[in-house]
Amino acid sequence: GSGHPKFFGNSADAGGNLSQVIEKPLTEFVKLGSGRKFRMPVTLNGPGTQQIELNQEVLARATGDLRDLRLVCDEHQIPFLRERTSISRAIPLTQTSANDPKQPSLSRWLLKLPTAGLPITRIIFTPGPGVFQREFRLSEAVIDSSNEDEKITLGAVRWIQTPNEKARDIVLELTVPPRTDKLILETDNGDNPAIQLHDFRGYYPVTRLVFKSAASL
Repeated sequence: GSGHPKFFGNSADAGGNLSQVIEKPLTEFVKLGSGRKFRMPVTLNGPGTQQIELNQEVLARATGDLRDLRLVCDEHQIPFLRERTSISRAIPLTQTSANDPKQPSLSRWLLKLPTAGLPITRIIFTPGPGVFQREFRLSEAVIDSSNEDEKITLGAVRWIQTPNEKARDIVLELTVPPRTDKLILETDNGDNPAIQLHDFRGYYPVTRLVFKSAASL
């Protein structure tokens, strides 16, 4: 061969045979972009099959189906296979109390994501000791077409902690991915003491790109 890096593989949404071969000197890092508006440098590990994991910034900026992702080298697109895994990454969520004095029976927490739009699929948090039955609701406020705040429900869970049961982490599955970096968790205490929660974590699925390099760097 020419000694230049060569990349080949299947396109993101096609299966079957190799769809494209690109041969070009590597003059810069291979970069991954979401519509090329944002780029993540990619380091190759020599010749052969390459596997890269999309970072939080790319996942947050990409469309939900990742159709706007491009793998490029010197502005030439590189074919790749997209792999959605069953692995999840945990991220700590910063939390602050957001109680409203006008609603004393309602407990609210403001949870902060590290990046707006990060497609987390669940949050897990730890309750304090005690017996309780609560419904926890997760939401966010987005700006609608009228430039007004609109409350979007992201998920909910009903949880019971009984006297003879060891305290367990509460798991809330999201039915809608968040669009912002500020989430609101709330629960009605009724006539009961306010519930204590701590150790908030968010989880997002790992997505990888697989492609091939046929020449050493």
